[in-house]
Amino acid sequence: MTRRASRLTAVLTVAAGGLLASCGAVTSSADAFSIDGASYPRDDMNGLLQALVVLQELNVANGVAPTGEVAEVVSVMVQYRAGAAVLEKWGTPVSDADRKQLESQLTASLPPTVEDKVKRLLIDINATGRAVSTVKAPAAAELESMYAGSPASTGHMCIRLVTLKSRDEARAMIEAVNDGGDFASLATKSGAAAGGTVTGGNDNDCVAISALNARIGTVAVRALLDAPVGRPTEAFEDEEGWHVAIHRPVDEVKADLAAALASEPGQHLTSGLLATADVRVNPVYGTWNRVTARVN
Repeated sequence: MTRRASRLTAVLTVAAGGLLASCGAVTSSADAFSIDGASYPRDDMNGLLQALVVLQELNVANGVAPTGEVAEVVSVMVQYRAGAAVLEKWGTPVSDADRKQLESQLTASLPPTVEDKVKRLLIDINATGRAVSTVKAPAAAELESMYAGSPASTGHMCIRLVTLKSRDEARAMIEAVNDGGDFASLATKSGAAAGGTVTGGNDNDCVAISALNARIGTVAVRALLDAPVGRPTEAFEDEEGWHVAIHRPVDEVKADLAAALASEPGQHLTSGLLATADVRVNPVYGTWNRVTARVN
């Protein structure tokens, strides 16, 4: 949130903070958002927003809450539901026992005016965040298959990138690679260090999507999100010039990928889901940003 921290806001945002994307409007005005067709009701979202207003957790001027604060709440809710989807596939869904364990703790921290429905939601968000933190990484074969089908689904990208002087040079690079040229060799000839390899922490050749966005920028990450392994992206331009990037073959990076997923795999898988799922947000709340996994 953009205003002072308080009990309800802290519970909402911190719970989903450990969780970590296609754009489009929802197919029904009754939906607040949907993830791969699984929708969250707009009535429920509005009920949560109204509770935050009543508790003075959202600033309201002339009956309207600031767009940025509403977008933050909706972002948290999308991330929370994505975490629940990760649990369905790779973990254990939240149980009544999990919720019960948190009930007394969270209920005591909330004002008595909070409706039971909102309390139950906050409990579920917290329980989901805890459960996601216990998810184990997929087996090596499954992880390699995920990467081969869509690198971003792992929550990481393992890439090479080269910066060129012009669009024509970038297009010539793409043509040369598509004709069988080696991207790393061509990148080196164009002045890129280490064949254009982009590394993350501990010199790992696979970088988390959020960290990669900070490193190479939104334009580059967006160009890579749907690019197949081993095929160069289209030429793209940012303030530093023209670029071409490529996802490296899985055999080159599988050890680094496994190492990257060894820490906080549940969070990385949630990020990967949001990077590759069909996420649609009702335009009354804003627009889903696939690269940052947030509502703008």
